[in-house]
Order: sequence, then structure tokens, then C-alpha cells
Amino acid sequence: MIVTVAMIVFGIFLHRRLKRIARRCRCGKFRRRRYKIVLLPGEAITWRDGNGRLRLFIRDVVKLTFAECETDGVSLVKVDRDPVSVWHALWVKRFHPEQLDIEEQTLFSVERSMPELLGIKRRGYAQEIGDPPPVSLNALLQDMLDDLSELLFGEEPKSK
Repeated sequence: MIVTVAMIVFGIFLHRRLKRIARRCRCGKFRRRRYKIVLLPGEAITWRDGNGRLRLFIRDVVKLTFAECETDGVSLVKVDRDPVSVWHALWVKRFHPEQLDIEEQTLFSVERSMPELLGIKRRGYAQEIGDPPPVSLNALLQDMLDDLSELLFGEEPKSK
């Protein structure tokens, strides 16, 4: 029994150490992770859905994970559409409200990192980075879906 508990604790410790090594930047420094939760239009953090029924998960949500380094700046590393539990969303709303606030610089970082995340090169993408263009999360998600459809199906999307 004691050996089993010791092995589990050692495994958790080793897993966390290896994750810290894997999350290092090219410059050798540790990259801090930042998380943002974006509720899609018509969604709210409540125990009741739009029809008044009790729910345990919020399904219309986008979770963004950013890696932040002093030398490389901020880059988007993960876009996740998995549901979030209402309990977790209420916890974030109460104790970590910065995760629910999306500022313009974050949206600019999403747009700049999206081609790299998808593994494609954007046509006509400006190399010099000046003032961030006016963008909305809706437009960024639509561009991401257009790029994915072009990548998967090899056709130009109809929305352009």
C-alpha cells in the first residue's frame, strides 16, 4: 500500500518536472502559460441554459492557451472547443476574471499565431508588425474555419 502511494506521488512529481522541461522556449527560459475563455454569443455563465433547464457544462465556449516568453513574446499554442463545467466557469469568474477578459492585444496575438498553429502560410500576410488591425473574435474564428476547410478539402471557401 505504501509502495503504491509512493509510486503514484513519484509519477506525479516526474510528470510535472517533464512538463516544465517541455514548456521551455527556444531561448531556454520557461514559457508562462496564459489561458483565456471566450463565451460565444448568447452564452452566459449560469446553471440554467437558454430553455431554463439545469445544466452542468457550457458547450459554446472557446478556450485559448497562450505561451508567453520575455524574448519571443506571446504566441497562441492551443485552441480548444471542449465544454467547460459550470462550476469551473463560476470559479474562474470569481477568482480569475482576467481569463474572461479578451483585450485587443490578445486578439492580435491570436491572428498572428493562427497560421503557425495550423501549419500553413497565409497569402499576403504583412511581414512588418505595426499597429494591430481592428479585428473581432468572430472574424478570427471564421478565418480559422476557412483556412481549415481549404487545407482539408482543397477548395476556396464560399464565404470570401
